Amino acid sequence: MLKSYGADLIIDYKDPEVVAKLKAGTGDSIKYGLDCISEGDSYRKAQLAFQSEGGTLVTLLFKLEG
Repeated sequence: MLKSYGADLIIDYKDPEVVAKLKAGTGDSIKYGLDCISEGDSYRKAQLAFQSEGGTLVTLLFKLEG
């Protein structure tokens, strides 16, 4: 269904290889991210998925744990 809406790449965020798959599938070109989950280490994974030069991440429910 997501492909029919125009998605170029679909990866399960729970996949242990999500960061590597995002980098490979996008040619390491992600500049912007939106973390709608904001649970556990989702924001860390989003940051790791950015291109080598870094990027901008918006989180909806950010909270520090610990």
